[in-house]
Amino acid sequence: MRHGGHNGYAKSGFSPDKPPPKRIAAAGGGSSGQVAAGTARRLRAPASGPLRSTSSGAGRAGSISVAARLPSAQTSVHASSGLHPSIAESVPRKTALLMENALGTRDDPRDPNRYSRDFLVKRLTELQESKLPLLEYAKAVDLANGEGPVLQTYLNENIPSNKVAGNTSKVKASKALVDIWRGLVVVIGHPRGLLSSSLQGKLDQYIAMMENQCKDASALVEEEEGSSSVKSVKISADERSRGYLQGGATRPRTKAEQNCPDCGMHFVHYPPENKAMEERNKQKRQAWEKDCKEWERWLKNPRSEPPKDLSGKVMKKAPPPPRYESPIGVCKAYTLCHSLSVGGYKCPSCKDRSCETCTNKCSFAFRKK
Repeated sequence: MRHGGHNGYAKSGFSPDKPPPKRIAAAGGGSSGQVAAGTARRLRAPASGPLRSTSSGAGRAGSISVAARLPSAQTSVHASSGLHPSIAESVPRKTALLMENALGTRDDPRDPNRYSRDFLVKRLTELQESKLPLLEYAKAVDLANGEGPVLQTYLNENIPSNKVAGNTSKVKASKALVDIWRGLVVVIGHPRGLLSSSLQGKLDQYIAMMENQCKDASALVEEEEGSSSVKSVKISADERSRGYLQGGATRPRTKAEQNCPDCGMHFVHYPPENKAMEERNKQKRQAWEKDCKEWERWLKNPRSEPPKDLSGKVMKKAPPPPRYESPIGVCKAYTLCHSLSVGGYKCPSCKDRSCETCTNKCSFAFRKK
């Protein structure tokens, strides 16, 4: 989907005769760290699904020894270039580091994206308790991919086998949670990795947390390294975490304004901060109009003392118009990827995060004239 026209955006580099470039990011920078399209095409289902866990967390006979049967390292997983592509592309390294930093260092109780150490340790404990069934799901996905025990080995190495210590540091827990997510998101995003309802319920808080963290981190990376010829305007952390048309955000009135000047899709919204900006602009205009009236009154009787503006300074000439702030528009395509969490966003077009909307990671922000 491409749309021509500059739509009144205060940016150079967009021509009404030349559609803006389509930004479809590689997999991984998105809300759930989606696998790249090339990798996704390789994921074919095996004849039989993963073993379902019982109430005790074990599968059928023999599944208890899955971890023991796995090799300690795989050349295909730890190649000279790093992780296996399906894992490295699920959450790129820079995104992963930003996620670790956000989880491990945010301590302001007023921050809605802050998580306590106890909360993080509890999520890591739930993963440790679910290790065996998760390895079975990874095994099923590996069989579908036909590339050996790539995901199974990775999760076996990164999910703790022993009980998680209650005094585990926040930084250490954050790193472990992100490392696990890089492999787990590939597993549960595959048809053969569809979790049982009991396991989904147990891990849903972890899944939702990691999807949200990945959205925020991916938007930060996009803000810094976006492919657009025009640099994106910086946005607040609150706006970065805000969903499309949520938290008081509004939809632009015209369809032309709803189209992103960068990716061309119609998911632009106006942050609620624009309302405060409009109020400040209104106050500036009212103050300027008042100063203009005072100046005109003095011109009719110049023998009196020159008037003063609202700041108390004597006017020496007609007051210049104020500099108004321009409202901000933000493309929220990056928030509209099908969620693997029970309560997350559900894409109306697909379930495997492969459609045009789910693969679009655009977070372009701009000022409108």
